[in-house]
Amino acid sequence: MSGFKVNFSVNNQLATPSMHAAALANRPAAGQPGRVFIDTDNPSTGIYRDTGTIWIQIGAGAGALNLQNVTDNGNSTTNNILLQYPDNAQDNALVFYNSDLAQEEYLIRKRATGILTNDVLSIESRGNISPSTDPVGLLIDGSQNVIRSFFGNSYIDNGLKLDFNNNSYKFGDYNNLSNGGAIVVNVGAPEIYTTFNIGNLGYNISQSNIVLGDYGATYNGLVLKVDFDSSGPEIIYTQYQGNDIGLKLDFANGLYQFGTATISGGIGLLVNNSTTEISTEDFLGGVNGFVVNMSTLTVSIGDYVGNANNTFLTINDANQRLELSGNLIAATAGGASGDHLKVRIGGTDYKIELRNP
Repeated sequence: MSGFKVNFSVNNQLATPSMHAAALANRPAAGQPGRVFIDTDNPSTGIYRDTGTIWIQIGAGAGALNLQNVTDNGNSTTNNILLQYPDNAQDNALVFYNSDLAQEEYLIRKRATGILTNDVLSIESRGNISPSTDPVGLLIDGSQNVIRSFFGNSYIDNGLKLDFNNNSYKFGDYNNLSNGGAIVVNVGAPEIYTTFNIGNLGYNISQSNIVLGDYGATYNGLVLKVDFDSSGPEIIYTQYQGNDIGLKLDFANGLYQFGTATISGGIGLLVNNSTTEISTEDFLGGVNGFVVNMSTLTVSIGDYVGNANNTFLTINDANQRLELSGNLIAATAGGASGDHLKVRIGGTDYKIELRNP
């Protein structure tokens, strides 16, 4: 075509000395600040600018943008990042992929199955194989206000459960997957206690007492109990099969008991700080056997409270005498038996004649 002339001149208005178009593999080395390179590959990766040391992408290619394009161009933002998902039973995940092993390693995802609803976010390991047979992680249930850990594909509660709605916090095997050993903090009660798959064993701590042992009566109900509520009894005692037996230390009333006097046929030893007495007692509620009174300086042996025949002997140091129960006196006696009772009084030996009945 005669008379037509193509103008190849370029007007460089500011800092773009040249524009270069080629396949990305043929892009020249950086070194001319302001130079522009256009990737002609199909699909194209976009447009780049030479800083003098490196090429910086300034425009995406013709294909659709994706998260990889964004992270290639820059990895920081001052805005919120919105991850949208439909309200259905479909998993949506951010995946950490091990390219060397060609498998998923970790996930942060909205789970399709959770405690009750889809509003469950999991942070989990995929285990040592893909697909995993033993994932481990945390579940955050926004609808129930629960955070819990899990292990295994069944995603059963195990390890840790923080239930903020019910003020209940559990640690251990609280779902009885193995031995049921767990610690539970119940803020509503409030109490802290241990459990095992066979029942409530170990300890139970509340505002008013501490119980150690078989407090759930799984076996025989053997426990050591400390009551420290100032509005009630302040006692340390043992229990067995529902009975307060063995040891009882009542600090508020100054009573200290050892034995089984509270059950049928039981006996015990009692220290009464209020009356300054040390005595034995039986199930009938009587003080029998012996009693030592530190105030009156007396020691009594026998049935001195009259639960049976009221036969007793008392050593009365305050009055310097021996006291016997009245039923030991007889109005008559038979002839001499020829026997005598030996006694020692004031360092001198004596003999008392014994007569036949």
